[in-house]
Amino acid sequence: MYNNGVSDLRSAYTGAATATKQVKGIFVQAAGGGLVTSNINVDNNSVYLDLTSNANISSVCFEIGTASGPVINCRNNNFVNATGAQVAPAGHWGMRSTSATLTGNTGSISNNNNVFISTVAQGFFGQGNTVDYATLGTGRLPWWAKMRHRFLETLSS
Repeated sequence: MYNNGVSDLRSAYTGAATATKQVKGIFVQAAGGGLVTSNINVDNNSVYLDLTSNANISSVCFEIGTASGPVINCRNNNFVNATGAQVAPAGHWGMRSTSATLTGNTGSISNNNNVFISTVAQGFFGQGNTVDYATLGTGRLPWWAKMRHRFLETLSS
């Protein structure tokens, strides 16, 4: 997947605040799928999410759904989650892996991605399984820190 622009995603959800990520800009590889010998490349994409109009929805710009399938390469992407302030359990994230320690099979990489989160009120740079990370430097995302990376992070207050 390369050279795509993803924006203006919406949901008709009107229920209570939820941690379930109902809006995902790019979702790569559901659990249990994909050949271990295959590669998934996510390069040169831009994702812009703004679910401010429905603050009860959780959202993520980029999510990896398994760490045991194919090699996943995520390079040169722009992930912007401009959702305004939210109240827990709802939140918004730049990047997420369903694993606390991995983003893909051995050999997966993540390089030169820009992540912007517009507010710190339930806004997070990333999530590893169920652990939220406010910034890249917050304990280093364990699954991204093991890879070659050069993330640029901007977190406004």
